[in-house]
Amino acid sequence: MANQVKVGIDYFSHDVDMLQDKKIKLIKAKHGLIGYAIYLRLLEELYRDKGYYLQIDDNFNILFSDDNNIDQNVYINILNDCINFELFNKKIYEKYNILTSKRIQHNYCKATKRRKEIEIIDDYLLLNIDDVNNINENVNIIKIDADINTSNDNINSQSKVKESKVKESKVYIVDHWNSKDNLIGVRKLNKTRNKKLNLRLKEFTVEDFKTAIDKASESKFCTGQTENKWNITFDWLIKNNDNMLKVLEGNYDDKEGKSGTIKKDSGKNEKKSLFETRNEWKDKPLPDSPW
Repeated sequence: MANQVKVGIDYFSHDVDMLQDKKIKLIKAKHGLIGYAIYLRLLEELYRDKGYYLQIDDNFNILFSDDNNIDQNVYINILNDCINFELFNKKIYEKYNILTSKRIQHNYCKATKRRKEIEIIDDYLLLNIDDVNNINENVNIIKIDADINTSNDNINSQSKVKESKVKESKVYIVDHWNSKDNLIGVRKLNKTRNKKLNLRLKEFTVEDFKTAIDKASESKFCTGQTENKWNITFDWLIKNNDNMLKVLEGNYDDKEGKSGTIKKDSGKNEKKSLFETRNEWKDKPLPDSPW
């Protein structure tokens, strides 16, 4: 029997000044320390179970109040206030009946950096994808089926078609990059590159990539022809959305006359000395006087 992959975490960071948080102050002011304690117990269950969210329903609420020896109505009131005060994201709770927040997801990504791979459901994600990637490069964003009535066969068929199209797009992008002799070649798409390219393809089209690669190839700045000798790399281009936008918006296009952008041709267009100018005019007749 295969070992079950660990999802939750064994501990989570607890800020020493947590009670200074305005939202938690409101819980404490309204419900006393029991409100604070219930919030912490929910966090413990959340991090232990799925790590970044907690699915709750009537059965969970009955068992949770019983395990913690608290009246169920008191617990429900505290839970509702935790949601209303945005200690847990209200929109996500109302849509999916789960408890989560940006802070919880940030802590989870940070705590699981050493794992080979973790999965986060896209519909539950509150963090920006680039922020997730900066915290933990091993996060895999996955989709859940929105329509529960769709047959498994249709889902699998659509998934395979989409996966095939994405694969074709990535092959085209790499081939187009490697077709440029003045760009540093890409030998293969490893796991990290695949993941970053998948993220970029959610925001940019294949045509966007073609345009960006063409612009980079035509740019003296991107191809090491300026004083700083910097060369653009494929990894830099797909690192985040900002880098793609910079290239697409022409930030690195050649701009004549801009200092540091175009190399000066040695000996050309330099200001002539007074001696050189005088010698050029020495044997020429003087112009007619205007007077």
